[in-house]
Amino acid sequence: REGNNGGVAEVKIAGYYGDPARAGLPRAGVAYIDERRATAYMPGAVPVLWAPEAPSAEAGVVTADGKRGLFAFNNSGCPRNPQVAGHLKRRLARVRALGYGKAVLDELNYPTPHDGELFHSCFCEYCTSEEPGLEALRLKLDLGGLAAARARLVERALKEAADYAEALGLRLEAVVHPPIIAKLAGQDYRAFLKHVDKLQVMLYHKCPGAGCLNKEYAMLMRLTGEDPYGLGDPDKVEREGVPMWVLEREAEEARRLGGDRAVPVLWADERLGQAMEAVAGAGFDEAVVFVP
Repeated sequence: REGNNGGVAEVKIAGYYGDPARAGLPRAGVAYIDERRATAYMPGAVPVLWAPEAPSAEAGVVTADGKRGLFAFNNSGCPRNPQVAGHLKRRLARVRALGYGKAVLDELNYPTPHDGELFHSCFCEYCTSEEPGLEALRLKLDLGGLAAARARLVERALKEAADYAEALGLRLEAVVHPPIIAKLAGQDYRAFLKHVDKLQVMLYHKCPGAGCLNKEYAMLMRLTGEDPYGLGDPDKVEREGVPMWVLEREAEEARRLGGDRAVPVLWADERLGQAMEAVAGAGFDEAVVFVP
């Protein structure tokens, strides 16, 4: 596919989310499908499970001031809440019973900057009992301390899910945020790769919701005042998207951390060609495409 500058990005499409025909793309590679839509085995498809899906609002994350809420798309709870963990295991078992040998875990993490006030979490009884040091972070948002505790909590949740999946005969991949956001949300790439075969790295330069780098970065600036890439205006970043050189830098870091076991996921819009060139510049030769 040609980029807007006329160059050709030598990146193979390894799979897709959604219908590639809507973006004028060939149907190539793996079809990643919502686990909830899987009612029978489909050759060439891999189910994707929204890992923190909460069966009730009681399973939400808890902020420093005691507010409980569901994050991302108002559907996600604390990864260490037994309701969330048990719900995930039941869905893994259902996928395996349908005949699938592989599944993808999406959004196994804590709230991201996109989630606003819920970002400063989780202080529920399960998290604080496992990580007593969280209590010291209630009064002040210490990004480093919060990230470190989250990474340990998320890896425990991932290990439990991966061990359960292995016992079922089910192999796992995981969808992760771009490095600058992943480390804040509890997603340590190298820790993840102890438990899953591959990382799908969301590198969405511009889109409207959770996981979109423009939205996440803009909210990071608003919540913390941090601007690691010197982009200046959060409103402009959110409105216009992150520059392609930022996407390439994030791809380079993802490649450094994940090596050949990381693959970028790109948003299918009018700048897909440029995004492919950016990830090619970072050393990737394949990508998954998300078609909204």
